[in-house]
Amino acid sequence: MAQTPADLSLESSNDDQSEDAIDSPEEALFQTSIPLLPYRNQVGGHTPFLRFSRKALCKPLNTLEKDFYEHIETYHPELLPFTAKYIGVININFKSERSGELIPEFVFTKNKHILPDWIVRRLSFNDSNDDLLNRPCPGLSKVNSELKEQIIKELVSPTFENSGLESPEPSSKPVIHRRNSTPQLSRTPSPGDSTLPAPKAAPKSHPHSDHFTNPWSAQCYQRFRSNNADPEGIKKWMLLEDLVDGVKSPCILDLKMGTRQYGVNATKKKHDSQTIKCAKSTSKSLGVRMCGIQVTRPKVDQVYYQNKYHGRKLDEAGFKSSLETYLFDGEHVITHFIPQIIRKLQNLSRVVKNIDSYRFYASSLLFVYDSTEPYERQEISIKMIDFANSVTNAQTLRKEKVVPYPPTTPGPDGGYLHGLRTLIYSFQEIWLKHASAEDRERYGDSLLCSESDSECDIIYC
Repeated sequence: MAQTPADLSLESSNDDQSEDAIDSPEEALFQTSIPLLPYRNQVGGHTPFLRFSRKALCKPLNTLEKDFYEHIETYHPELLPFTAKYIGVININFKSERSGELIPEFVFTKNKHILPDWIVRRLSFNDSNDDLLNRPCPGLSKVNSELKEQIIKELVSPTFENSGLESPEPSSKPVIHRRNSTPQLSRTPSPGDSTLPAPKAAPKSHPHSDHFTNPWSAQCYQRFRSNNADPEGIKKWMLLEDLVDGVKSPCILDLKMGTRQYGVNATKKKHDSQTIKCAKSTSKSLGVRMCGIQVTRPKVDQVYYQNKYHGRKLDEAGFKSSLETYLFDGEHVITHFIPQIIRKLQNLSRVVKNIDSYRFYASSLLFVYDSTEPYERQEISIKMIDFANSVTNAQTLRKEKVVPYPPTTPGPDGGYLHGLRTLIYSFQEIWLKHASAEDRERYGDSLLCSESDSECDIIYC
């Protein structure tokens, strides 16, 4: 019998529990299904995520996005270090409760394509006539099989508990709240305020940051539940690497990249609305806009949020200030990450510039660091995500004009490169403003570049 969310603990799982693979997985007893709970660290987007395991999350399947992930594995593996790891497509069963609510669950017998052979053999004894056995594989990574094995072993481990917490009330406003308070949302400076919103407070004992759900996560999931009028049944979702795996107090920045946010097959209504949004935000002028922020600040016992509606209202100065806000720990701006950020963005620029056939329309860059770990021991994560509107045959579409809104320029994605240039220069400005004399001496002029410098030329198009 499938376990319902009521059977699960509403407290976060013990961080000290071992995540190692079980000694004899063939002897392990595991449930025939696992209930899936809302993901708590989503700061942008509009489709909800579900928590699959500590290492993976689920996202509603978009076939074009799945095809994009599988295309780069084969044809442009140089992009793989810059993207979240794609694992495959899974079938999620939506089971109707007595209350009428649809509960998502991962049913092992409906996902034999992604399971190791030893599990499939065990399941086959009781489900040899499953009609999914003969169906073609809905999608599977060719390069991330090791991560897939780790995720499945974790899922069937006796120590695994897909625990979750009740979500706070959703809000469309930026919020700041104390980390040890009840999850109620408080008012913050107006969207036009570009100062660093960090009122100082004496640090207090506080629970693990996992006890909080980002308000945007709650809002996305509640909207999904209210709009999902489909009957119970199987739905296809993508299984992706969770980029905050192992991060105790995730600080997340979601940036919508590029000067164009509509796809090649957009409706006229979508084309017009996205064109207006770009024109009224920093997307058109800077090639990037803020889509969401979550910053935990243990030093001042605070969690800070902003969502995409706030980001759309920012002018150029406000956008650059939001980058400072992301690196602000309540007492000072963390400059340690800036050299890493600049180098990673420059490396990504090199790759993007050399791929003429790709357009990354409406994709994002996701930044992640941990505010509870010593910064000197960390490497900030920067990954490309959200490829539902990306294309891999831009030049063919541009010439043949077989879609409503084909790419309009030759060469690589100039709008995306423009956004990367903006970010590099913005983080250079933050470095010059906040870096210590010791750090400036250590790095010299290596973090600074002009149009004539070879490392910066790559981002001009």
